[in-house]
Amino acid sequence: MKLFGLPIIGIVAAAIGLFLLGWVWYGMMFDEIWMTGAGLTEADYEGDSRWWMAGGLLISLAMAKGVAFVLKMADWPDMMGALKIGAKLGIVFGGAFSAYDYVWMPAHNFTLFLVNWGHLVVGLTFVAAVLTLLKKV
Repeated sequence: MKLFGLPIIGIVAAAIGLFLLGWVWYGMMFDEIWMTGAGLTEADYEGDSRWWMAGGLLISLAMAKGVAFVLKMADWPDMMGALKIGAKLGIVFGGAFSAYDYVWMPAHNFTLFLVNWGHLVVGLTFVAAVLTLLKKV
C-alpha cells in the first residue's frame, strides 16, 4: 500500500524500528553517558508522563517518511545504494541537528554530541535498509 508513491507499511515499520533503536541506544547502551552529558539524573524523570514517548514515535515517523521521500527521489536504489543514502543523511543532517545541542547547551558536551550523532547515523541507515526491504509492500 502506497501513499504519494511511498510505502506506508515500510514507513511505519522503519519508524517503529527507529524508535526501538533509540530505546536501546539511549536506554541501555549509552544511558549513563547521555544522562551525564545532558546533566540529568533519574530523579529528573520522576512523575514525567509516558505520553512524551508518543512524541518520540511521531518524530521517528517523520524521519522515516523523509528518508522514504529521498529514496524515492533517488529512484529507489538497491540495498547498498540505500544504505549509502541513509548514512549520508545521518552524517550530514544528523551531525547538523546534533550540533544544535552542542552549541546551545551550556555544557558544550562533545561526548553527548557524538552519542546523538551516532544514533542518527545508525538510525537513518537502518531506516533506509527497512524501507528498501519493504518498498514493494
